[in-house]
Amino acid sequence: MQDRHQYYLDNADKIKAKARLWRINNLAHSLEVKRKYREANRENLAAQERARHHAKKHDPEYVKNNAERRSKNRVKMREWSVKRSFELDDGYVREMLSKYSTISAKDWPQELVDAKRAELALMRLTGDKRYKPISEEMVEKIIKTK
Repeated sequence: MQDRHQYYLDNADKIKAKARLWRINNLAHSLEVKRKYREANRENLAAQERARHHAKKHDPEYVKNNAERRSKNRVKMREWSVKRSFELDDGYVREMLSKYSTISAKDWPQELVDAKRAELALMRLTGDKRYKPISEEMVEKIIKTK
């Protein structure tokens, strides 16, 4: 038994390459074997996946990296949100129209969206407290580009 183990350690790359080549040449058989194994061991595989997820979730390295990723994503999403509202993006205007309505955002006609965008730009220009202030140049840019 020890000899086979040592042989495998000495020739692991060759053995893995040969096995990979066999799987490629016998793909249907390989997939059938995998499918049967998954069906027979469904509960065990699910339990293993849950255990792996739980272990990963409490791993200090994962927690640190995930916190960094979440904070970066939070900043990115905030920038995206500010940009959308500042430029009066179609999606933003549709959300404004749908906010207190039973009509969904996708159901608003484009002409109405354009009219609401112009209204929001004018409200910002006049300094209405409900809307973010905006310069005259930005209003002209918004109306021209849309």
